[in-house]
Amino acid sequence: MPMITATRFWIPLSVWLLILNAAVFQSESCAESPEESKPPEKYIFYMHGAWLETRGFNEEHPKHGRYEYEKIIRALEATGHKVTSEVRQGRIHPMEYAKKIAGQIEDLLEDGVPSHHIAVMGHSKGGLMTLIVASLLSEPEINYVVLAGCGKSGSRFRESYVPFLKGHAHNLRGRILSIYDSADQEAGTCREAFDEAANLDSQELVLQTGRGHGLFYTPDSSWTERVLNWVEKNE
Repeated sequence: MPMITATRFWIPLSVWLLILNAAVFQSESCAESPEESKPPEKYIFYMHGAWLETRGFNEEHPKHGRYEYEKIIRALEATGHKVTSEVRQGRIHPMEYAKKIAGQIEDLLEDGVPSHHIAVMGHSKGGLMTLIVASLLSEPEINYVVLAGCGKSGSRFRESYVPFLKGHAHNLRGRILSIYDSADQEAGTCREAFDEAANLDSQELVLQTGRGHGLFYTPDSSWTERVLNWVEKNE
């Protein structure tokens, strides 16, 4: 029987280097795959009411108490969203500030953030500015939440709300949720604004906490949970 002998194959060093480089490249590619598959970030823009513009954190409202801005921000951040907000100072013009926010949102959209991953919300004057932002952007999938932001007849807040109704409400676009408390003496239904707009995805909730306008001075679960549910429905 013929003898079978093993034959040794000598591989040049240059070939070994090519094989090693290919293995390292494949390993790095596999390590980068999970990062590339991460879902897009989700964003919330929050705008507080007028009280903090001129009174700051230290002065309590005689009727509604302390405006717990920082706690509200933490509650929103706990949902996993990136929260953009600032404490405005001075008597800020609603339209000018809304244009600023709209510009920031347009930057996110240009960077590829899906519109349904963006939420804009505000309380009182911040709620009015939220409506203005919704009238400036033609994005039906952006989520908006108006917290006691539509001036009630007979209130001082009504004076700044009426110009929006007459000049901008018909341009409203997006998914808009309005929430207010039945005991609120300053803000009420946003139905007037919603009726001016065509093909608007809107909903309104009237809470019965008895805390009125001051309900939104704190991150009470009666409204924070509803806000989160509204936003998550579209994400």
